[in-house]
Amino acid sequence: MVQTPYVMNLNLDDRLAMDAVEVMESALDSGSDLVGGDWKICYSQEETDAVASSFPASELPFIPAWPPAGDLTRLGSGTGSRGTLGPACMWRTHLHKTLARYPYQFGDGTLIRVIGDAVWWRLLVQNKKKMQRVASIIGNYNSHQHDQAEFRNSAQSEEQRLKLIGVRLL
Repeated sequence: MVQTPYVMNLNLDDRLAMDAVEVMESALDSGSDLVGGDWKICYSQEETDAVASSFPASELPFIPAWPPAGDLTRLGSGTGSRGTLGPACMWRTHLHKTLARYPYQFGDGTLIRVIGDAVWWRLLVQNKKKMQRVASIIGNYNSHQHDQAEFRNSAQSEEQRLKLIGVRLL
């Protein structure tokens, strides 16, 4: 039903930089099918809500320990440091005509709570779609350990569930 050329997935408690859509749209216009950027990790909603323009990811340190412990750091998704494309990606709407819709539940109706984005990225890889990282901070990521998707279920638990129902991602 979407009539726009692009669609985006964004966690509701995170905030995009004022020019993030323009930055990602420009990357898509250069020929990519999906683009993701990097994120400043914030530890309160007030800090998360204090948005600015995007800036080079190299201006924030990357600390690989997870979960972050209140340190000034970035997620690492825009540089590939954490192996993801990040919590907000923008992709071409027409991909849904040839690929599945964005995954939100397993075949038995159980909600996907952690690895939906990873499943989507893997579908794009399997179908040889061009994905691009933008090495810019495109927004503020609210890290709240007790109510955050990656702490609800382990990714391994959901990947095991995929194996049990016969879904092979790679």
